Amino acid sequence: MHLSQAIKSVRRSFRSFPPERELETNTNGLDIDKEEETKSLNSLKSEIIELRKCNREIQEEKLRESKKKDEIIKNLRNELNSFLLEESLKTLKSGVIIQQKEQIQYLRDELDTLANKHAEVNRKNEFLEEEKKNLELLLNSAMNEDESILKSENMELKHEIFSLKIKIGSKNSLIENLTKEKEAVGNLLETTLSEKNEIESVVKSENKELKSQISSLEIKLASFKNKKDESYYANDNNQEFKCSMGNYHELNYSIGYFGLRRKLIGHHDYVFAFTCFENDGINYLVSGSYDRCIKIWDLRKSSNENTATLFPSANIYSLKSFEMNQTNFITSAGYSNDIEIWNISEKKLEYTLKGHRSFIFALVTFVKNGHDVYLISGSDDHTIKLWNLKTRSCVYTLQGHTNSVRSLDTFQKDGKSFLASGSYDNSVKIWDLDDKSLITTLEGHTHWIRSIVIFYKKGTPILASGSRDNTVNIWNLNNYQLIETLRKHTNRISSLSFFNLDEKLFLASGSCDNTIKLWNMENYTLFKSLQVPSHSRSLTSFTFSVDNKKENDNANLHTTSYLISGHCDGNIMIWSK
Repeated sequence: MHLSQAIKSVRRSFRSFPPERELETNTNGLDIDKEEETKSLNSLKSEIIELRKCNREIQEEKLRESKKKDEIIKNLRNELNSFLLEESLKTLKSGVIIQQKEQIQYLRDELDTLANKHAEVNRKNEFLEEEKKNLELLLNSAMNEDESILKSENMELKHEIFSLKIKIGSKNSLIENLTKEKEAVGNLLETTLSEKNEIESVVKSENKELKSQISSLEIKLASFKNKKDESYYANDNNQEFKCSMGNYHELNYSIGYFGLRRKLIGHHDYVFAFTCFENDGINYLVSGSYDRCIKIWDLRKSSNENTATLFPSANIYSLKSFEMNQTNFITSAGYSNDIEIWNISEKKLEYTLKGHRSFIFALVTFVKNGHDVYLISGSDDHTIKLWNLKTRSCVYTLQGHTNSVRSLDTFQKDGKSFLASGSYDNSVKIWDLDDKSLITTLEGHTHWIRSIVIFYKKGTPILASGSRDNTVNIWNLNNYQLIETLRKHTNRISSLSFFNLDEKLFLASGSCDNTIKLWNMENYTLFKSLQVPSHSRSLTSFTFSVDNKKENDNANLHTTSYLISGHCDGNIMIWSK
């Protein structure tokens, strides 16, 4: 404000003065006081100086203010930059934190995935360890079986060598005796030759007399024999004895006539399993082998060619057939954790049942409520599973055995369904299939149980169990008591089957002693022993009717029962009368 007022006053002062020329004329023309002019000029100069000073001050103040403004602006810019920097740092930090959180979450997910994979690897390692143990057990059992077989074969060879040595010794002594006798006969021959000449002369002279005596004796002998036959046939007791002996010989003939009828050659390894099914009135035999083949046979054909071959994914140990919706199926299991269901008419794999954790060695089917078909499987994982074949699912798991389950069979009693299971824990367990509960445990064997079968005797369910202890135990399933122990085998029992012969029930037991023994189930006695070149690992019975046509006669229906055995060399033997 002071600066503007001073400028205005100076301007007014300049306006009040006349121009310079006028001043000069005035000074020349008028006599003005120079002192006053000088004073006014000096005052003007001082004011101008003051004005300049004020102007400089103003300029300096402006400069200071501009500097202050610049400093303020600079400070503001610095503050703004620092603020922006802080904000950007905060933004960067928040972004880094979010990214770090995402990375941490990703690492946690990866750790969880790795932990799950590690757990899965541990489970697989445990499973592999169990598989290794099972394989070691199987290998040890196989080695033990081979050693026992070799031992038994070595013993048999030793016995044969010993018997041959005895025979050779006896033959040598016989040769010595014959040599001595030959020498004695030679000496006797020399003496007899000399005597012969003497006797011939005597014989010639007495020949006519002897002939007449012989003819008279023959006449007397003929008359005596006629009288003896008349008296013998006149006796009724002798006649009855003769008839009974005739029947006895006929009976012995029918028993002794049971033997090998034919062989089916097609498998190349152990034949472990059989099952049968009917299609269009024709009965078929199905065989399963360790060579990973399932073969279907029509026994009406005389050739060894099978009608079909299926190729499962594992070595076969057990087979069972069933019918559902008017279609025939085969279930197969063995050295795998799965059960395969085959459509026989289309000869293809229909579906697979999964659930066991180890090999499956036993299968059996049963029908519930007259139409629901169920499958039961026994495994090396010590469990028994019940499968609904309509829904293709496992409905229950039975647990109780402490070792591999090797054989299964079902029976009916008091309108209820029951299951029997034989195991490598040396026991047979009886289960109620309706309540899915354990009823009792049959203990009597001292080693593994390889096979069980059930039949009915006068309405009573009877169970036979074959064991590695070389025996077959017969059990009454009404009171669960041991009836009899069959002990004729010299090596472990590998298979059992029932079959009918002459309207009588027999039990066939296959063993590693290379025999199949037939037992009469009326009195539990040995009926017949069949010698086989390779021990049987599976047995089944097969019965069907055929028409026997005779000349000038109508067709006669004849029922034939067969016993069928599967062997280690891959052969199938068919036995009958």
